[in-house]
Amino acid sequence: MRQLFVLATLVALYAFAPIPGGAQDSDEKPADSPAAMVDGQSISRASLEAKAQNRLAQIRAQEYEVKRQVLDEAVDQVLLEEEAG
Repeated sequence: MRQLFVLATLVALYAFAPIPGGAQDSDEKPADSPAAMVDGQSISRASLEAKAQNRLAQIRAQEYEVKRQVLDEAVDQVLLEEEAG
């Protein structure tokens, strides 16, 4: 049973991992293109990404943690049902 849990966790870790060059990347504009224009001054996408990087990393970590917890709960439920049956 424990091996099933470990295997399911490893599969989930792989499934939740970000995919470089995935679907989100296909719609992105070049880094030097403006994300916004304010009074004739442009704010580049690269500048925006650099400033948002830490906050976005925290959100991604939180998303991963929630998915991992939900998966653990689902695996526990399956194992309990197998023990009961």
